This record gives sequence, C-alpha cells and structure tokens, in this order.
Amino acid sequence: MRVYTKKQQEEISTETNIYDAFVQHLDSIYFPGASEVLNTELIVFEYDSYKESYA
Repeated sequence: MRVYTKKQQEEISTETNIYDAFVQHLDSIYFPGASEVLNTELIVFEYDSYKESYA
C-alpha cells in the first residue's frame, strides 16, 4: 500500500480538478463529449496549452 503525505494528496486533488476543468473547457470550445472522441494527439496538445494558460 502506498502512503501519501497531505501535500501529495492535495497535489493529486489539484491535478484532478485541473483535468476536470480542462474537460469542461474542451467540451465548451469543441462540442459536448469532445474529450471522448477527439484524436489523442489533439487532446494532448490542447491540454498542454491549457495547463500553460490556466494552471
């Protein structure tokens, strides 16, 4: 079993929140459900751009 410190747990929680916000952003700029059907390379590019802008 892996043990996490409180700081690590907060970072994991923050990363999850950033990704959830990204999925909502992606769905708003493309179309609902876009995160499930777009090309993986496009999603990676958009995610990197999103992290630079908002994270």
